[in-house]
Amino acid sequence: MWVAQPGPMTIQRIVVCEAQVPFVRGGAEYLVRSLVTALRERGYDTELISLPFKWYPTDELLAHAAAWHLIDLSESNGRSIDLVIASKFPTYFVRHPRKVVWLLHQYRAAYELCGTDYSEFTHTEADVALRETLIAPFSSGTGHLQAPFGEWFPISVVILAALGIAWTLSSALAPWRYELQQAAVERARARSLVTAWGADTLAPFALRADKSYFFSVEENAFLAYRVVGGIAIVSGDPIGAPEALEPLVTRFLEYARARGWKVAVLGASEETLPLYRGLGLTAIYHGDEAVLDVERFSLEGRRIRKVRQSVHRLRREGYTVRFATPAEIPAVMRGELDGIAESWRAGEPQKGFVMALDALFGSEGDDALFASPGALSPTLFTASVTMKTK
Repeated sequence: MWVAQPGPMTIQRIVVCEAQVPFVRGGAEYLVRSLVTALRERGYDTELISLPFKWYPTDELLAHAAAWHLIDLSESNGRSIDLVIASKFPTYFVRHPRKVVWLLHQYRAAYELCGTDYSEFTHTEADVALRETLIAPFSSGTGHLQAPFGEWFPISVVILAALGIAWTLSSALAPWRYELQQAAVERARARSLVTAWGADTLAPFALRADKSYFFSVEENAFLAYRVVGGIAIVSGDPIGAPEALEPLVTRFLEYARARGWKVAVLGASEETLPLYRGLGLTAIYHGDEAVLDVERFSLEGRRIRKVRQSVHRLRREGYTVRFATPAEIPAVMRGELDGIAESWRAGEPQKGFVMALDALFGSEGDDALFASPGALSPTLFTASVTMKTK
């Protein structure tokens, strides 16, 4: 595609500009060289000019653009160059009084691919400023290829440098930016510690995928946490060997404070309050957890008569309950149950942090228990999962 400037002019000497990734040959290189060959066959004195190009790191892109902009192709060896043909990014930053673009492809990483796995650009302030600097000249047609562009471009480089310095300073002074990380080996280690040392009903929920793990030096204890709004929220008590818990929490407090995070423990047990208080934390009471002792539970007595009456009525009407572990539920039914749970949420994410799992089948073996009235049926299954602890 040609984007031509108006006005009659005799064209004899042409320069075609190419951004060449060293040791890479592809469609763009083939098309540029084919253009040069075609122009020469039609009698034009044509020259190909290539500059090396790397698209990474992104903070080097302006240097590549500036390299093209600093080249004066108005004449060569005392003879004027009649026309410059730019091809792909960043060749169209080159200066010439008569320039056209044979656009092979734009720099898509700075456009619709921004923020995806196919782009080095994210939505940080620094990347946004860089994208706007690269895109702004091209948002109002091809007029940017003339003198006005040359006026604002050096200024924009200074502005972008100032923004980069400001971003660096804000990053240094702001709280450490948290990124959720949970490697498979860490998850396996955490599961083994929950199995060996999980002492309360909240321990299994430390295995949710939306938490990071912090292990003791000996890796015989850990705690699960996530940072929200600059607060490192710990999910329940630390889990592991008793002698490792205090050093673990102490190290985590130091780890968090070094990153500018405050620390909160959600769902702390009464047994661990002395540990937290000894390390300077303050306890805030917000409720108790109801625990049913199934071995001692009974339907006898006046206080539970309404429950007893309901149970008798359901039995008379022929209702039964079937319990199943995940291993007993067929794969097809698992898919149906996941679909029902997703449909029931109506697009909302799975909620819960301390007292909910993030997937129906996040646990295998006999760690979870599903209940269904009567025979196994995906439409009758409860969506709750009961985790066993020591």
